[in-house]
Amino acid sequence: MRETIGLAATAQAANGPTLSALAENSKLQRMMSTGMARSEYERFLRDLYHLVWHFNPVCAAAASRLDDRFRSARYYLYEHMIEERGFRSFSE
Repeated sequence: MRETIGLAATAQAANGPTLSALAENSKLQRMMSTGMARSEYERFLRDLYHLVWHFNPVCAAAASRLDDRFRSARYYLYEHMIEERGFRSFSE
């Protein structure tokens, strides 16, 4: 009998070590606990700009390549694209 593993469990298994390392990052811990100076925050946003700018096109490309066996993953990407579109207005 074949064992079925859900998308969330697969993602967690694949990304767990990365997420753990991210959670242990001292800069991230400081950002979350005490915040950061405005100038540092502006640099942080500038560094993330291209990642955020390309998020929806990359998600759209990924979603368009998923067949119906991965319908839930496709809709997950669509939902996050809609949510992400709202953040764009903050930078304009």
